[in-house]
Amino acid sequence: MNSEKPACGDLKMDDIGGVFVGRVELNGEEILNTLEPLRKKWNLTKWIEQLVLCILVLCLMSPMAEVMFMQHIQGIYIGILPAMSIIFIVCLYLEYILRKNCRKAKQEYEETYKRLISKPVLDSIFENAIFLPDTGYSRVDFKASELMWGFGAGHTYDSEDLIMGTCNGVAFRRADVRVTHRSDKRTVVDVDGRLLEVAFPKKINGIVRVVKEGTVINLMGVNSLLVETEDADFNKKFNVYAKDKHSAFYLLTPHFMEYIKKLYNRDERIAITFDGEKLYFLQSGHGGIFEPPAGAFNAWDEVRKCRQELSEIGEIIDILQVDDVVERERKKREATGAVSEKAEAIEPPQIILGIEEKKIGLIVAIVLLLTFLYFAQYL
Repeated sequence: MNSEKPACGDLKMDDIGGVFVGRVELNGEEILNTLEPLRKKWNLTKWIEQLVLCILVLCLMSPMAEVMFMQHIQGIYIGILPAMSIIFIVCLYLEYILRKNCRKAKQEYEETYKRLISKPVLDSIFENAIFLPDTGYSRVDFKASELMWGFGAGHTYDSEDLIMGTCNGVAFRRADVRVTHRSDKRTVVDVDGRLLEVAFPKKINGIVRVVKEGTVINLMGVNSLLVETEDADFNKKFNVYAKDKHSAFYLLTPHFMEYIKKLYNRDERIAITFDGEKLYFLQSGHGGIFEPPAGAFNAWDEVRKCRQELSEIGEIIDILQVDDVVERERKKREATGAVSEKAEAIEPPQIILGIEEKKIGLIVAIVLLLTFLYFAQYL
């Protein structure tokens, strides 16, 4: 087994002896022997619950119920209606018990999946990784990220599977997030995905917001402008809001924009906010990061899926680290066609033979003066 910890996102496998992820060995046979009975138990309980629910619906929609509600009871129904009522009450009680057991079976299956597959893969990829399946972003933290305008008391909020750690020396947090609200007596899903928070301390003016084209965003009362980038394809797919375009260009390097564009067709909702201290990246539309399959699965495929999901964190962090400050300022000047004050402040002085140009001029003047004084005494 390789004793060295792999680089962020690396994965090593041996389909014969097991799956090796850094220092962690996952035994596929043990995983299946443990998870498969739990998965079947959950599916069986779910199937029985759905059967009982169908019987309840049939009881309500049966001719017996129609006759009872219309109060046209005939002699032939006198003995049947009490029996239907008893069946209905029994099924209603069974539905309550089965739904409770189904939730419990699903929870047990999900927790075991995360313990046997998700947690070991996570530990092997990131440094100092902490995985809290029952914990997520607090409602207060989500609102403070300003990723979803209009988020308030009318929304239900749920978050779990919190991951905390570092990748390439950068601290991050990631969790599953689900936001819903009621509209016209139905539940509308606003967000069903993942929220990534990356420590990215940089000096910018205000907050930069990036949202997928078509996303409703209320900017009334917010000092933000719609910023156009030089990437026409990006402008069609995303809207960028910032107090000034320099802050937007500082974040949206060509490399970062290309990465975001790749997610356009996969994610129903994409929202990014950057306040100069933290970058928040919300992706919605394809569920949580550690959702176990309802059907039969292959252990190797599940490990690969976890690795792919987690590698996105490292990829975003790598993109944020790809340019140093001077390179970012150069790209900003190219995009705006002007040199900002910040760029002038950090631009290194021009050096010739180790001497600055301003000092060269002073030295030349002194030499000329001394030369003049030297020859003046012979005149």
